[in-house]
Amino acid sequence: MMRRQILLTIGITLLALTAILYGIAATLLASMPSTDYKQGQPAQFLAWSTFGVGLLFSVITLLLVDRLVLSRLAALSRAVPHSNHYKQFKQVANGQDELADLPAYINILLTELDQAEQLRQQAAMAHQQSQAKLQNLFENSLVGIFRVRLEDRLILDANQCFATMLGYNSAAAIIGQKHSTDFYLDPIEQQQAVAQISLHGGIHSFEAQFRRQDGSVFWGLFSCQLDQASSSLDGVLVDISQTKRAEAELQGLLAAMPDIILVYNREGRCLKLFSTNHSWLVKPIEEQVDRTIYENLPPKLAELYQRYISEALETQSNLTVEYSLDVAAQPMWFSASVAPISNDSVVWVVRNITARKQAEEALYESEATNRALINAIPDLLFRIQQDGTYLNIQRSKHFRVINPDQLAIGTTVNNSLPPALAEQRMHYVHQALNTGELQIYEQELVVDDELKHEEVRIVPCQEHEVMAMVRDITARKHGEEALQRSVEAAETANRAKSVFLANMSHELRTPLNAILGFTQLLMRGGALNPKQTEQLDTINRSGEHLLTLINDVLEMSKIEAGRVTLNQTDFDLHGLLNWLQQMFQLKAQSKKLQLIIELASDLPQYIRADESKLRQVLVNLLGNAVKFTEHGGVALRVKRGEGRGERGEGEEREGMKEAGGAREAGGDVNDLKPALLSLQPTAERKQATAFSPQPSALIFEIEDTGPGITSNDLEHLFDPFVQTETGRRSQEGTGLGLAISQKFVQLMGGEIRVRSTWGSGSIFSFSIQTDTAEAAGQSPLIHHQEVIGLAAEQPSYRILAVDDRPENRALLMELLTSVGFEAQEASNGQEAIDRWRDWQPHLIWMDIRMPVVDGYEATKQIAAACKAADVVPPIIIALTGSVFEEDRKVALANGCNDFVRKPFRAEILFEKMADYLGVRYIYADSQQSSAVSSQLAAQAESFMLTAESVSVMPDEWVEQLHQAAVKMNAKLVLNLIEQIPEPHAQLAQALTQLVDDFCIEAIVDLT
Repeated sequence: MMRRQILLTIGITLLALTAILYGIAATLLASMPSTDYKQGQPAQFLAWSTFGVGLLFSVITLLLVDRLVLSRLAALSRAVPHSNHYKQFKQVANGQDELADLPAYINILLTELDQAEQLRQQAAMAHQQSQAKLQNLFENSLVGIFRVRLEDRLILDANQCFATMLGYNSAAAIIGQKHSTDFYLDPIEQQQAVAQISLHGGIHSFEAQFRRQDGSVFWGLFSCQLDQASSSLDGVLVDISQTKRAEAELQGLLAAMPDIILVYNREGRCLKLFSTNHSWLVKPIEEQVDRTIYENLPPKLAELYQRYISEALETQSNLTVEYSLDVAAQPMWFSASVAPISNDSVVWVVRNITARKQAEEALYESEATNRALINAIPDLLFRIQQDGTYLNIQRSKHFRVINPDQLAIGTTVNNSLPPALAEQRMHYVHQALNTGELQIYEQELVVDDELKHEEVRIVPCQEHEVMAMVRDITARKHGEEALQRSVEAAETANRAKSVFLANMSHELRTPLNAILGFTQLLMRGGALNPKQTEQLDTINRSGEHLLTLINDVLEMSKIEAGRVTLNQTDFDLHGLLNWLQQMFQLKAQSKKLQLIIELASDLPQYIRADESKLRQVLVNLLGNAVKFTEHGGVALRVKRGEGRGERGEGEEREGMKEAGGAREAGGDVNDLKPALLSLQPTAERKQATAFSPQPSALIFEIEDTGPGITSNDLEHLFDPFVQTETGRRSQEGTGLGLAISQKFVQLMGGEIRVRSTWGSGSIFSFSIQTDTAEAAGQSPLIHHQEVIGLAAEQPSYRILAVDDRPENRALLMELLTSVGFEAQEASNGQEAIDRWRDWQPHLIWMDIRMPVVDGYEATKQIAAACKAADVVPPIIIALTGSVFEEDRKVALANGCNDFVRKPFRAEILFEKMADYLGVRYIYADSQQSSAVSSQLAAQAESFMLTAESVSVMPDEWVEQLHQAAVKMNAKLVLNLIEQIPEPHAQLAQALTQLVDDFCIEAIVDLT
């Protein structure tokens, strides 16, 4: 309807416009000249053409208006009635004329458009605010947000947090500049992330390590989603480095925890299990997780678990339970703490308390034992409060007290003890509480008219309480008193023994000093015939033998008195071994024995040990081996151990035959496996024995092919004054040599061990602890040249000889003056002081034990006088018969420069004077004596003393010699030897040597 009206209106309007156009055209025709008008047809054609054109445009206009305007107005008119405002409008409109209603419709539409615009603007503003909020969140988020291009992982957008995580100050530094793949630490993790994105179109909670701009590394957790429309990935990144560190710490904590941690749900299903000790699990972890307690545990224990799980969930409280469980067929005890972690699950923390349970059981048993012991202890036990009140009392019925009625719970110390003792006890009670330390004291009291000694021990047990124990020590005190009397008696006896030893040493060695000294003087004179020389030599050897016996007896006495100590010095070990070889070589050759000295290649040349004791041990062992061996040989082997304490004492050579081996009695010397090494170190040996300060053990081994030792003798081999069967047959010695040697070796950190079988030879071995030394003193002298005078062009030396024995002074004076020294003598210390003042000697030989003033006091007075006068004191060398090492130290401490024991050798005195005064001597030509020795050695080498060689003499003579040897009559034996004719001089010499060496038992064997 409305549309037709509009069309009609427009049509009328167009007709009007056409008429206007036609009128305009007519007007134009009317105004033209008549001549032109009259032309007729052209003018009419123009007018109708104009009209036609106008009509055509009118029709086209109507069509366009209908299509473009009117159709839309019609649609609008149809839409308006559906609006809310139209409903209100219909209430006032007649509804007959749509065109008339159109303005109203348009107003309504415009109103709605305004409202819609307002809504749009509000929506735009809200969107803008939302965008601002999102942008603010994007920029200020603590989570890194990013967008990367899918094609090459170029970063298209990122917030500041993301840039900061990667070590950049601004997001602009990475947007469009960096690729996300640039920051992965591990390429494998990048490949895994790409694979998941390709497979699932995104990734969720992926952990990886990334490298920052400065090279540092952090752990990141990121998620991203693929945007197909923009071909990009949108994601977030969180720095979880701290979480990772916390996880590592937690893992370390859990790994260090001895507990088992389980998580159960309400039904008893194991959700998680963690344990560092799988030996405590009834089943492996993988067999317990996701299974119920009824599948994992015994039925009764499963019910216990279920009950505690239910109770913990219902009460939402922590519970504790202890139970036993057999694990790997072994009963174990566990303590579990059950705690709810949600409404449907609990954590079950299990700790192994087997050790505690066992300790508790042991403690219970121990407590029972202690209770029994306490009941059995004859002591008085009680607890006392700080104020002295008794809290608990445990008293044996045999323990006597002063007042039993007042010693009860609730009474005090003052009630049970006399005032002085009560005050003393309370003092120690307070002392124990204040210091927290055990207090011990003794008390005396009279109980039942008897003096009683008690020991009281008080120890704090609580803050204001102490535990006290009173023990009756009366019997111990009596024993201590008796022991003290015994100790005093023993000390008195030891002092008396020491005095006796000192006196015996002095009284025995001093006469020997004269005997041996004058023997040496006579032999030095040179005016003796061969017979006299031989006799003096016999006297000298006999004296030396007697000195050895005296020394052995005195040495054993020193050992028993505990007066033997180590005197360690640096010395040349190779020189000592060389001295031993030269000492025994001649005797071994005279018996047709081979003497082997075998040294290891790494043996040090200089060591620090007690040279004197080591020499004495080796001389004794080698001397016995040579003495008792008749065929074969003797070997001394020395090698180095692996270090202090690393090798057992008495370690023996590898491959050494066990006792009872196959070697026959008197076997071939080849059984000794000789490998004689030169005692002078070669260049290789010197290199091997370079100085090394490391401590080491030296192992000595002496092997012989002698008769061996019986099993009975082996048990008592090292007992003092005990001799073996062979020794008893020899009728020689004291039985002290091995005992002394064993004590010396033990003192040096080793022990002598022996392996032997009767008839199979013997092997003695021992080790000593030593330190290698860089240098050492002079080696022991092997041969002493005879001093016959003083060299020319040197000062005249004044020597003072001080001794209370005239024979000793005479010996010293003769020795000194015979070579050209100026000498004077003094009989005691006071005379020595006077002679020093008057004569000013260069050196004084000072005896120690003298009347009036002894040697120590004289030495101190001379030293003090020299110091006061500021003059150089003389050299004073102590000359004494003492065998005690401490006397050497005392002499040096009192001012003596050196110490020489009696009896002495003349060469020792001359050497000391040369050392301290620089004296030079003239020595006798030793070529002749060397030639004689060589001749004797050659003769001994060519002559072998056997029963066959003795048989050259008549049978009657041989029988007499045998009887004299059995009776040990040396004088008769020598008389018989003198009857041997000159052609058999070698036989006479060999038999005489046996007598001189106290080997008369060998003559018994030969005859």
